[in-house]
Amino acid sequence: MSEVRVVNDSTDSGENGRRIEFPSAEAVAKAGIRVEPVQVRRMVRYITASGMVDYDPARYARLTSRASGSVWRVEKEIGDVVHKGDALAIIDSNEVGQAKGDLMQSLTQVDLRRQTVERLEAANKRGAVSDQSLREAQAALSEARIRLSNDHQRLLNFGLPVRLDDLAKVPHDQLARQLRLLGLPENIQKQLDTETLTANLLPLKAPFDGVVVQRTAASGEIIEKNQPKIMFVLADVRHLHVDLDVNPEDMGLMRTGLEVSFTPTYALQKSEIRNPKPEKSTSLPPANSELAMSDSASVIAKVSHISPEVDEKTRRVKVHAEFDNSEGRLRPNDFGMGRIFIREEPKALIVPSEAVQSDGSSSVVFVRTSDKSFAVRPVHTGLRDGSVVEVRGVQAGEEVVTTGSFALLSELLKERIAGGD
Repeated sequence: MSEVRVVNDSTDSGENGRRIEFPSAEAVAKAGIRVEPVQVRRMVRYITASGMVDYDPARYARLTSRASGSVWRVEKEIGDVVHKGDALAIIDSNEVGQAKGDLMQSLTQVDLRRQTVERLEAANKRGAVSDQSLREAQAALSEARIRLSNDHQRLLNFGLPVRLDDLAKVPHDQLARQLRLLGLPENIQKQLDTETLTANLLPLKAPFDGVVVQRTAASGEIIEKNQPKIMFVLADVRHLHVDLDVNPEDMGLMRTGLEVSFTPTYALQKSEIRNPKPEKSTSLPPANSELAMSDSASVIAKVSHISPEVDEKTRRVKVHAEFDNSEGRLRPNDFGMGRIFIREEPKALIVPSEAVQSDGSSSVVFVRTSDKSFAVRPVHTGLRDGSVVEVRGVQAGEEVVTTGSFALLSELLKERIAGGD
């Protein structure tokens, strides 16, 4: 390009005012110069980390029976959606039957002792009963109330909801029936014959809304008192989290609240099949290419907490990100790749990476000012994403040289050498 010359339109000793000028537009085409417009696009800085989908520990429960006995009936199966309070299984337990019987007996004793005290109080006012007899009756009533409180607590320990005030209002001939059905969901009560029903029944209930993940309970199975067995595993799959393995050197950038895009491995493989790696091109990639991993199976999560230690096996740091899985996009134990977004520039000015050259002291681009001349423009670079880079010092729509930019840099450096710079 011997006919190319560097023109300095300014007294500035820097690059401002300098331009590369060709003798004609034909000479520009012959030199193979290609240009691309400066575009405006969202850019993000992110860290990539592999990870695995897992249950939210606060919404994952291994359930056992609170009493020994045998499995009377299994109500739910693996995959069943359950709501808080639904019965998963019903246990036949002598302990529960005994506790109900003791409570009923204590209720009766308290009622009788109370009536006795009321009669003695009235008689004592007339002088017909001694103070000592009244005090003995009052002490017996206190003891009966203590036993009732203990029996009440036993039922509460079994997870049976019972209010003493409510039971006190139940007629004695209906009290036994109500205690037999205590804790059983209404839909199950309608299926049972209360006249022949045992009082030993204890429901194993779901503590929250979720899905049955595992079931090991079987009808007739014996439940040992000192050897509790996991009967059901319940999880809320609407709220999951991702465990990401982050390099320790990147931990200085981590903080809670950062956004994470996570894509499972199977979706990444499908994406590679649909979008094979293209040949090298000087054209800009489509907008939002930083989210190229996005797929219908991808989810957006938020970093909720960060492990304080390095995993002894992976030598990575666990970063936990929670996400809403109401649509059921992902399943626990899915492996995949996550991008943790560190910084975002919603309206970044970007150019192809090959448009940016270094003159030894700063980064420059060559902006077309006419069909045969190109201004030397110093720029500051920012975020990078594959084949594009954020720059400051240009305006949207300006055209910068891509193919041939290194040749123009060579002309600029030759002029410097000739000028003694």
